[in-house]
This record gives sequence, C-alpha cells and structure tokens, in this order.
Amino acid sequence: MVLREACRWATFIGVDRGLPVSVNLSPRQFNDPRLVEMISSVLKESGLPARLLELEITETTAMQQTDVTMATLGKLKNLGVSIAIDDFGTGYSSLAYLKRFPVDKLKIDRAFIADVPADKDNKAIRRGDRGAGARARAEGGGRGRRDRGAARVPADLPMRFPAGLPRRQTRRRRHRRQRVR
Repeated sequence: MVLREACRWATFIGVDRGLPVSVNLSPRQFNDPRLVEMISSVLKESGLPARLLELEITETTAMQQTDVTMATLGKLKNLGVSIAIDDFGTGYSSLAYLKRFPVDKLKIDRAFIADVPADKDNKAIRRGDRGAGARARAEGGGRGRRDRGAARVPADLPMRFPAGLPRRQTRRRRHRRQRVR
C-alpha cells in the first residue's frame, strides 16, 4: 500500500528534519469506512508524527457526498494530519462552499488559473481571497512565459519541483534497485 510505504519512507528520511510527506487518496480509499482507523494504524506502525502527513483528495471526491466528506475530514483532522484539496477548479464547487471543509491547503488546478489575469470576474482569486484559513498552492507555477497567469495568482505555496520534474521509473532502474535490496 502506497500510504504505508510513504509513511515508512518519510520516517526514515525526514522525521528529525520535520519533512512532511503528501499522499493522494483515491475516491475509493477516501470513501472506505475504515480509512481513519487504517491511517491511525499506519502512523503508529511507521512512527511518523501525524503532523508530517498530508492527505490529498480531489475536489470531485470532496464534493461527492458532502456530509460523509465533512465527517471523514473531521476525524482525519482529529488524528492531526493535514488535509489538502487537490485539483480545485476542475469541478463544480465554490470557494464559499469549501469554507465548510476543515482543510489546510487548497491546490488550485492550472486550468482554473490560466485565464485569471484576463477575466475581470476573477478579482477575488487575483486578491487571494479564500476561507477558513486554508493555504493555497497554485499548480504549474514557475514554468516561464506560458504560466504568467499562475505567477499573478497569490499562493502561499507555489508548486515547483526544485530538484527537477518527476521522472517515470525506467525498467532498468527498477531492476537495478531490486537487485540492491
């Protein structure tokens, strides 16, 4: 399971330095009635402090069954983990509606911010208005001329890859890594 491995790895490389790890939850995982129990168990098993785990769900997942989402997010927050709404702007929710959710970060999708500077109806987005004390991350920032819009959207956490873009693992590297173990 990815969550278990991510927590184990984060404990190995970053607990002393306070490096957080972020894990995307699929809709199926998020809607699993045992999710909170499983995450609690993984945190205890791995030794990762809950404050260093960020769980990401998509806007679409958050909006499917809002009552269930609210309850699940509340329980996860009680564990001490951080919650992020990913791909915001690809679904049908509004910032006003998302104020109800106990989230720590709002990751704004590139498609949502592409026309922000030109669209006069998006003044609130340009000013950075957001509710419930959530921090915002503008995905795709820092890629030069084609992202001028993203650069003008206020974000607490611009999404960049300081060590380079993620790469797909090649078959040779995967085989080499398996031999080393």
